[in-house]
Formats: sequence, structure tokens, C-alpha cells
Amino acid sequence: MTLMAERAVADRAPAAMVAGAIPLIDVAGHLAGDTEASRKAATQLRWAFENVGFYYLSGHGVPGSGLSVCRLKTLTG
Repeated sequence: MTLMAERAVADRAPAAMVAGAIPLIDVAGHLAGDTEASRKAATQLRWAFENVGFYYLSGHGVPGSGLSVCRLKTLTG
């Protein structure tokens, strides 16, 4: 990869990383209708898919209790 390409990839990486390795992507601005926030989230998601394979999503509005129910259902079927 050329230096220019490496910089382009690094520039798209989310600023926040969980445990230094997992991208944390905030979609609150996108859900609020902010066009620039939508572009930023899309760029960060693409980077996460291409370079890591998964990510943490924040600002989605799903309450913690809802996430707990989903987690439990995946474990118990």
C-alpha cells in the first residue's frame, strides 16, 4: 500500500477505539438527520468493515434493558 493510501485509510478510522482495537461509531447525529454526521458514520463503518470486521455502535437509542433482552435471547434461543 502506498503512503497516500495508508493515510487515506488512517484518516477514515474512528477516533474512538474500544480496547485500542475495536472501532466505536456514534450514529446519534445520523439518526437526528445531520447529513455530515451520516457521511462520517458511513465512512467509519466502511473503515471498520474493511479493516477490523466488526465495531461497537453508540448513539442508537436502544436502552440497555433492550440490549440485555436481546443478549439473553441469543444465549437461550
